[in-house]
Amino acid sequence: MDVESSSEVVVITTTPTLIDGVTTTAEICWYEPPEGTERRFWMVTVFGSTIAFFSIIENLVLFYIFVTRKHHHNNYNMYMMLIAIFDVFISIAYIALMSVNILSDYLISRTIIAIWFFYMIPMITFSHIALISSSFLIVCATFERFCLATSSGRLLRWAQKNRKLIAIFAILLGVFSKGPMYFEYEVIQPHECYGLFMENQIQLSEFATNIWYNTVFRIWYRNIVTIFMPFFILVLLNVIIVMSLSRQTNLTVCQLASNVIVEQAKRKMYLEMIREKVDPDNRRATARAATRTMVAVVCCYLISNIISVILTGVELYDSKILTDQKYSYWAGLAIDLSSLLTTMACFFRLPIILICQPAFRIEFFQIVNQWFICRIFSKRNRKIPNENGECLLPNRPQSTGGTSILSMESGKDHVVIKKMPVTNGSVKPSKVDEDQKEHDQRKSVWSNGYETLL
Repeated sequence: MDVESSSEVVVITTTPTLIDGVTTTAEICWYEPPEGTERRFWMVTVFGSTIAFFSIIENLVLFYIFVTRKHHHNNYNMYMMLIAIFDVFISIAYIALMSVNILSDYLISRTIIAIWFFYMIPMITFSHIALISSSFLIVCATFERFCLATSSGRLLRWAQKNRKLIAIFAILLGVFSKGPMYFEYEVIQPHECYGLFMENQIQLSEFATNIWYNTVFRIWYRNIVTIFMPFFILVLLNVIIVMSLSRQTNLTVCQLASNVIVEQAKRKMYLEMIREKVDPDNRRATARAATRTMVAVVCCYLISNIISVILTGVELYDSKILTDQKYSYWAGLAIDLSSLLTTMACFFRLPIILICQPAFRIEFFQIVNQWFICRIFSKRNRKIPNENGECLLPNRPQSTGGTSILSMESGKDHVVIKKMPVTNGSVKPSKVDEDQKEHDQRKSVWSNGYETLL
């Protein structure tokens, strides 16, 4: 029992009749499991739900890291933080809308389908808002990478300075584009079907069938602004970014200095880095890592949405093709694949960031160490994990002897115990100190709102 947002459900108002004393079921109440229900059950309900479940876990972890580490709030990862929470909602909606719906067809369960109809309208509205807002945020983040890769100094400074306003605008545009979906559907309960599987049915509301709203907003505005525009804008920006990265590796310093605006921006950024004691090479590496991340995220988005773009184009050309009995099986398969690919794109978001951003990868595993390793052995070793992933020990007397000493840094209710080797009567800085120094420097790199050009 699938719901297609673009096609109207036609209700046949035939009433029960008596034939030879036997009551026949009205045509509106007749139900037959859709073709390919077995295949759809294993592909969507089993495999798709598994992917969606792990996507929820991954993106919750990703969102937690971005929210609790304030140095991510003022750089490009702010977009990834918002995309992560929208990915959580998209994955939840996939299970609630797609998997549960197909499960009801597979089991022919009146209880499951009744529950599904209860939350379907608000859930499909919210999932579409999350999906489109996420698309717009990816466009915004890619535009910033485009400005950086093409050395557009003024546009880059504007995009970095107004990240929060740009993100808010992208989300509001998603709400405006998909929010009215809540009023476009209505659940009906034909009295002829009381007690049957088809007791609850859905159709377009009078609001959605208004000729101006349906033609201008639902068909043209939505298809162009929310499907075609993000897709082709991202194709264009991604191609330009990749070409710029390839070309920029051959540029000399003199060639870069020929652009006055870019040189001024670089001078300002280098002064900031000198004042903050940030290594310029680290800053450039961070910028390149962010650009690689966005290129990979965009490629994943394009792959996951290409089927949706094709289906939308076919629907605009001739909407009857998708509802034709000859193509119904393949149309249903394409819709299932499109939804599954979208969920898989959400699932791959965290692996992409871990692969493309070494600094974030170190930070991520520090937090994993804090959550699991330290906490698992906290009772036995009396260790307390701190926010940097270190394991803290309760106050103990400082001890010396042998070839090492234990250095204690006092906190409010605990101290950090660091083992420092002694060489020729002097204390040699431990690897922990070096790691902490690298962590502080990396945090300074993350926290600055501006980045050097590639």
